[in-house]
Amino acid sequence: MVNIKTAVPNASQYGAKLGYTTYEAEQSELKNGVVKNASSSEAERATAREASGQAYVDLPTNASVSFIAQADANAVTIRYTVPDGESGKVEVKVNNTVIGTLDLSSKSNWQYLDNYTYHPNDDIKVHDTPAADRLARFQFDEVSQLFKEANIKVGDKVTITNIDSTPVGIDLVDLEKAPDAIRQPENSVSITDFGAVANDGSDDYQAFIAAIESAKASKKSVYIPEGQFDFSRPISLYVPDGIKITGAGQWHTKLHFLNTEAAKYDDKGYASGGGGITFEPGSKDIDLGNLSMDSNLNSRHDEKANYKGISGTLGTGSSIHDIKIEHFEAGVWIGDYSKNKPLNYTDGLTISNATIRNNFADGVNFAQGTSNSTVINSNIRGNGDDGLATWSSHHENTNAHVAENNHFLNNTVELGWRAAGIGIFGGKGHEVANNLIKDNANWGGVRLNTVFKNSHNFDFNDTGISVHDNLLVNNGTNADTYGRVKGSIDLEEGRDYATPEKDILGELNNIKIENNTIVNNLSDQEITKTRNPKEGNIPEPVNETTLTIENNHSLSVAENTSAKNVAEIDDHSLTQAANHLGADNIITITDSSHALVSGGDGNDRIRGGLGNDTINGDSGNDIIFGYDGNDRLNGGMGNDSIHGGNGNDTLWGESGNDRLNGGDGNDVLFGGQGTDYLVGGKGADTYVFSLGEGKDTITDNVGEHNALQFGQNISVNDLHIDAITDVRGNIDWKITVKGSEGDSITINDQFVSGNTNNAVIDTFRFDEGTLSLQELMGRLSGNDNISNLSDVNTHTDRMSYSSVDTVDVHDDTASTANAGII
Repeated sequence: MVNIKTAVPNASQYGAKLGYTTYEAEQSELKNGVVKNASSSEAERATAREASGQAYVDLPTNASVSFIAQADANAVTIRYTVPDGESGKVEVKVNNTVIGTLDLSSKSNWQYLDNYTYHPNDDIKVHDTPAADRLARFQFDEVSQLFKEANIKVGDKVTITNIDSTPVGIDLVDLEKAPDAIRQPENSVSITDFGAVANDGSDDYQAFIAAIESAKASKKSVYIPEGQFDFSRPISLYVPDGIKITGAGQWHTKLHFLNTEAAKYDDKGYASGGGGITFEPGSKDIDLGNLSMDSNLNSRHDEKANYKGISGTLGTGSSIHDIKIEHFEAGVWIGDYSKNKPLNYTDGLTISNATIRNNFADGVNFAQGTSNSTVINSNIRGNGDDGLATWSSHHENTNAHVAENNHFLNNTVELGWRAAGIGIFGGKGHEVANNLIKDNANWGGVRLNTVFKNSHNFDFNDTGISVHDNLLVNNGTNADTYGRVKGSIDLEEGRDYATPEKDILGELNNIKIENNTIVNNLSDQEITKTRNPKEGNIPEPVNETTLTIENNHSLSVAENTSAKNVAEIDDHSLTQAANHLGADNIITITDSSHALVSGGDGNDRIRGGLGNDTINGDSGNDIIFGYDGNDRLNGGMGNDSIHGGNGNDTLWGESGNDRLNGGDGNDVLFGGQGTDYLVGGKGADTYVFSLGEGKDTITDNVGEHNALQFGQNISVNDLHIDAITDVRGNIDWKITVKGSEGDSITINDQFVSGNTNNAVIDTFRFDEGTLSLQELMGRLSGNDNISNLSDVNTHTDRMSYSSVDTVDVHDDTASTANAGII
């Protein structure tokens, strides 16, 4: 069953962890402002329903909201509403000093849906203009600004004032400390090398395409520097050998698409309108990030805009990261809709650290057989259809594969204005976990539906779909787009409107819903199970199972899809019992003091409890969360993701390519064999490396007294260290060991901004004793004066140094770690 609760438990474990802090307007200090909520007029209630917490503040001329900054910042995002067809202006003050003004527009939002009471048996359409039989939607938009010369400090008073005659509604304000602009990487071409000019309003399309073609031919990456670059048409890219495209950062580089009209194509190809980036079939190994994208699109064009931020197929090995996408038809829509036979597919795409907001349709949709793809640690806000979706479609006669094993993990999905927060429309093996899903007040938080034609639905779902450990706040409605009750979690089996006499389009099958917490459900039912359009409930049973470990128990799950064989066994018999497990288990420990758990074979997801737990993933590609307590977490064989959480934890990756994140506390991390990424987190952490353990990359914080401990038979004289200065002026270390040249340790940003007096790793332990950073450098032959290291790197970008009797090992490629949430 699904847990229904009235309070939010441990809310910090859910959702994305991005760099901004949100301040709610209705909780701020008001000067002549008025809070609008459920007790306001009918029109104001309808607007408030699209606001965070279903409340916003109305600011007439010269009215303001003020709040105290809880973190340093230099960038501001305001979520606002102004009347359709009008514009406004607000002033931003810090401690009574004006730092800037922001223009507010209604050109990119305001849509109108057919009112179901006037259209009871019709498919509901979306319109650009109001009418008596239509309901206003998409009433809020956002404006963002980086104030390079302003420094908002903790404790400063920030005030937003309406300085225009148009009334302004303020929902919330995000404050963020934007990173410095990323400089052009080595081995890259800049689009400015081919004639692109930032901020001049001219079309940069040809320059962009020329840079791409040059990079493809020379095997280089493409750099887009600071500023706004404008495009008069969609960008279509064919990159069969892969490419990296990077901007200077979300707050620094913007790709702006000029068209307001839908894309049109004729017999010769592209004709007019549209925008966004499409990756053509056959593309693969795409790395796209560190930029923002927006457009002038102001209509969904009768659901035919064909104007998506990122679309097409990205093959294997692709990543979209650290990106902001807004004001498109859909933010990201992945699938091959060409007439190619066979179709091309996207497999293994990761979207991370993304901000996808205020689009007319979906935030992200994995369609047309997209598989093994993940959206993680991203904010999805204010989109028109489902915020995140995977749809096992087979468009027209394409006969696309079943979409499978897609994952939506640790995202914040909020404030959708037409559909659900997360939608699962068929396929197999999908997972929705650890998300914060909130304020989807015109539908539900999560829906699993068979409402679309040309879909495989859940017919091939032999591996199961899991929705677990999500926090759902302020979701649901007693009157959705079609006038129906929708709960925070919605299960629906649909019919085709054109042929209602036929059987339903598909049945829900092999779905597990467990350990979800629902807070302040906005409808009469927390969980709805309906058929479409109004045929009553889905017949029981619906497979909803909870697997839980309470207190000090151990769990062995023999059959995950039905959860029929659950056995409690003592600590002494646990290992033997676990050796017989073969399923992909989902195990959660709650209120435990000292739990001992083994996942056995299969790809397991195990979360620890409040105490000092011992968790073994065993074989398979496992995801382990220690949560609270001083935990011992062992991934075993496979490519594992291990998160320590709070406490002083010990993490073992063992064999495979693992990702270890210590979290808070003084943690010990053993990467083991393979290519491992190790993130210590807060606290004084220790990293352990032995001969034959492959390539490890370490990311941690400077000045926390972290240590690197070498295993037996590694001495100081065996080390060779290659120092590389990156584009930010930070110095990475790559350490190799004599006699084991296939192994290496890369320390990201060992010295920040060339400051060699403060390091990520400042203690080095050997069998022969422990050395401080300065003592280690004194034993190396590059230079006994460590201050010269930054001078050398400033001019040469790299420096090699080693002990006197060590053979130099040179490698011109610096490894980089993915320091985001894994």
